[in-house]
Amino acid sequence: MSRPGTVAACATLLAALTATAPQAALAQGNPQTVNRTVEKIPNPAPDLRAQAQAALEKQDYKSAVDLLTKYLADAPKDPVGHFQLGYAYTALKQWTQAAAEYKQAIALDPKLAPAQLNLGLVLLRSDPAAAVEPLRQAATLSPNETRPQRLLAMALERSGQPAEAAAAYRTAVKIAPKDFDAHYELARILLSLKQPAQAEPEFRQALALQPKSPDALAGLAESLAEQNKTDEGTKELEAYLAVRPADASARVRLAGILANAGRLDDAMAQLAQVADQGPEAPAAWRLRGEILLAQKNYAAAIDPLEKAAAALPNDADLHADLGQALLNEKKYEAAAKELTRAVTLDPKRVQAWRDLGAARGLTGQWAATLDALAHLEQLEPLVPISWVVRASCYDHLGKLPEAIAAYQKFLVVDGGKLQTEEYQARRRLPVLEDLLRLQKKREASKETMANPLMVWLKLVPALLLLVPPLVSQNPKRLEKVEEEVQHLQEKYDKEKSKDAVHQAKALAKLLPKVVEAAGLRIQAGQVDQAIESLTQCRDEAERVRTHQETDEELPDDRRLTEAARELKLPGRVLLLFGAGGDRDRAKRPLMGEAAGRGADLVVVTSDNPRSEDPQAIVNDILPGVERTGTKFLVEVDRARAIEKILAEAAPGDIVLIAGKGHEAYQVLEDRTIPFDDRQVARQVLRAMGYRLAPPDGGTEAAE
Repeated sequence: MSRPGTVAACATLLAALTATAPQAALAQGNPQTVNRTVEKIPNPAPDLRAQAQAALEKQDYKSAVDLLTKYLADAPKDPVGHFQLGYAYTALKQWTQAAAEYKQAIALDPKLAPAQLNLGLVLLRSDPAAAVEPLRQAATLSPNETRPQRLLAMALERSGQPAEAAAAYRTAVKIAPKDFDAHYELARILLSLKQPAQAEPEFRQALALQPKSPDALAGLAESLAEQNKTDEGTKELEAYLAVRPADASARVRLAGILANAGRLDDAMAQLAQVADQGPEAPAAWRLRGEILLAQKNYAAAIDPLEKAAAALPNDADLHADLGQALLNEKKYEAAAKELTRAVTLDPKRVQAWRDLGAARGLTGQWAATLDALAHLEQLEPLVPISWVVRASCYDHLGKLPEAIAAYQKFLVVDGGKLQTEEYQARRRLPVLEDLLRLQKKREASKETMANPLMVWLKLVPALLLLVPPLVSQNPKRLEKVEEEVQHLQEKYDKEKSKDAVHQAKALAKLLPKVVEAAGLRIQAGQVDQAIESLTQCRDEAERVRTHQETDEELPDDRRLTEAARELKLPGRVLLLFGAGGDRDRAKRPLMGEAAGRGADLVVVTSDNPRSEDPQAIVNDILPGVERTGTKFLVEVDRARAIEKILAEAAPGDIVLIAGKGHEAYQVLEDRTIPFDDRQVARQVLRAMGYRLAPPDGGTEAAE
């Protein structure tokens, strides 16, 4: 809210900045000093001096400059002459020349108070700090005058010394207790110094001198409001508005006082009157938006806050408030834009960083959310819920160690207060730790498989498994194989080439030596069969084989439904899937739509519901499936869902059981249970009378 007295302060400034005239200089200065100085200077051109004085009296300042310049050429040590020339330059608004002449007059006579005063006035326009010293000198030389004190206070205030300015205004009040301007200015600056209790009596003194002063009434009202004397402050401001009912800024101030007192409806009524009077100022838009924000009417708050922010683009508060309103209206991108602007203008704005992190997180911008949390952490220790958000972001980004550390930190700092989040963290931590172990195992496997020698050496156990009796009966031969393998490893380390293909081919030629060392007689077809017998990686598309199925291979590294379509089989594509709980809900209908477009029948079921209601997750998916018009079934129990989809299948159909892949468990709200899609599917197929082919390519009789 703007401070009172802006118009009065400007009026006082204009009055104060009127330079002291030469006649006043002679009257206000030290007569003995001035006369003594003049007597010592021979006057070679008395007519020039008299003509210049006459020109000044007629306000013919240009002629006065010419005459005084000629006069001072012959009498350069006349301080009054320099003072008069400075005054003429002041009247012509030639500030640089005026300041130079006043300085010359002061150099010749430091006790010439009017020269000190006028030099301070000239400097006050462009350099308030430089104006302080000459005005202080003028106040010292004229101790019984209020004007030098008030001008000194003005220079101090404008140069960033408000406390010293208040002291100067107090001196002015002591010199002239009935000076309205002195009381009002002292009250105004005390209010700006957050001293409303000291400002109140000064405003009252000013009103005693001018009872209908609008600015003094407004200032008193605000000083009372700052002291939480809301009723008295409101009464005084209403009295002011009775004098000036069209003062929109005062009515906005009244609305602000009412809003600060919690009288939001009354504040909005005052702002309605402001709107009826004509175009509103940014202060009115701003206050209306703040009140609507406090009332949690976020949709209505957006328009006035947008107008205020457009008018005041560098106001961090406005952008932060607008971002908060947009965030609560789920306009996340627009909110992030405003909040980014707010923290750019004021990087230490804590709540804006919190809101920015929320806006980024709700749009799935995990890295940007982490960035916002990092900035927030520099300003304050993260609250427990922020550690949950950080852990979730790392989880989504696949940064498992960081996610684990963040969840663990949350459990330490929370102390069991956020029970829902603690439950989520304790449920998620073991899963992440398992995934991290699996990830490390895969990385180790990748490093091993990147070595062509190791690729071939991994075939040796498979080859030996073809003749287990030979191995068991000839342990010495197995030892010889191991020795040969060690020899090949050493030779590879010495002669390895950068060309992996070349290495593989060279090692292929060496492999028969291993076979020979084992005393095995293995044909080429048996080697191929051994390679085929290696177990499939369980996190890729995997088959549950029956002897009745087609020999078509399922393409790898493709979206499953698309890949199934490319098999061009006569049957349909049947897809079973669900969505994980405690994950991005916005993606669920998109998943449903993708499933509906790729399959002929969709069975929607549970995945890992975690702390969410499985039926609620299914309900989030269904709108996307429904948009495609594809037939669908709903079965929350995943085992029964697998039974239903296999029961729907006909010869030539492809059944895709998607989502859980390699997982051999299902995460429920209160526990984790063993659950393997492959095993359930095999059990159902056996019950349906199918003869199954196990993963190693052998046969299995129906039970």
